[in-house]
Amino acid sequence: MTSPQVAVRSLNHIAVSVPNIKAVVKWYTEVLGFKLIGDRILRIKRSEDPSNAVFHIFGEGLNEVHMAYLATGNEDGFEVFEFVDPVYKANGVDFEYNRGGFFHICVTSSTASRCSQFHPCIPPRSTRRECATRAPQLPRRSTGLAFTAIENIGWKYYLLYGIFNFAFVPIIWYWYVETANLSLEPVDRMFEIKHAGGKKMDWEEATRLAKLDAPPTVESSSEMDEMVMANHVESVKD
Repeated sequence: MTSPQVAVRSLNHIAVSVPNIKAVVKWYTEVLGFKLIGDRILRIKRSEDPSNAVFHIFGEGLNEVHMAYLATGNEDGFEVFEFVDPVYKANGVDFEYNRGGFFHICVTSSTASRCSQFHPCIPPRSTRRECATRAPQLPRRSTGLAFTAIENIGWKYYLLYGIFNFAFVPIIWYWYVETANLSLEPVDRMFEIKHAGGKKMDWEEATRLAKLDAPPTVESSSEMDEMVMANHVESVKD
């Protein structure tokens, strides 16, 4: 049972080690519909790319690996690894449900400081890269899971969202207000119509309906005089 004080982490990804990465990716994409992120399988060699993060994560013993990143239907990550050097080792059985452990699981932490909760070897103010490189150093006898925490970057998206809105408000205003020849009240009505209509209601139709609800516009004093006179005549007739 989860304590109220503990943040519930989101599952980031699960990884599997396989003997034939092409066949596995083909099966998961064609049968289960998983999406291959980047549309390619990565082939990483220490001799060609010694600074690659994968060598920091798995240590000096790894020299070559093939990797693929897939996404499930609910956007959870599914990593496939084919270890070339050292070579993949089969379990010897097709299915062994009572055999404990799996390759690794990754969770997304709400803050980078929570990395230290996984193991004392991870500094409290660890960055995402530090968490990723230090997590596999956990003693094998202590756990079969290696956790990787990712720092919270949500504020960056809010910043970009704010900049986008600030920059494009004048353009949007010109497109939907000035070109539609609507005053403020019909504009409010336009948004009400669009909201009520949902996805089936486009902006052009909402603008047209808002104009129908709007009072007639008067462009000159002569038109105003004609409107006043017409109203006066009708009131006399009544």
